[in-house]
Amino acid sequence: MAFLRADYPSGAPPVGYAPLFALLPRRISEDEITAIATKLLGHKRLSVDNMIDSVDVGMEITRVMDEMPSGTDIERVQRRLRAMR
Repeated sequence: MAFLRADYPSGAPPVGYAPLFALLPRRISEDEITAIATKLLGHKRLSVDNMIDSVDVGMEITRVMDEMPSGTDIERVQRRLRAMR
């Protein structure tokens, strides 16, 4: 059961309608956000323009999740990037 609850949404009831959570779209995890932000900052430190836009963030999220990112996930990564600068 531990592996089922490992990525269980916070604030969700511990029992009840758990199968319905399988229908929710996947959100990028905090660890993935940190990894993406670190990777993007590393790449951009080497570049001349040093700009990271939402397209760069979206492309990296797509590489990690293998699906289109949500606007919320893009914003979460951008907030982390701002905090890391």
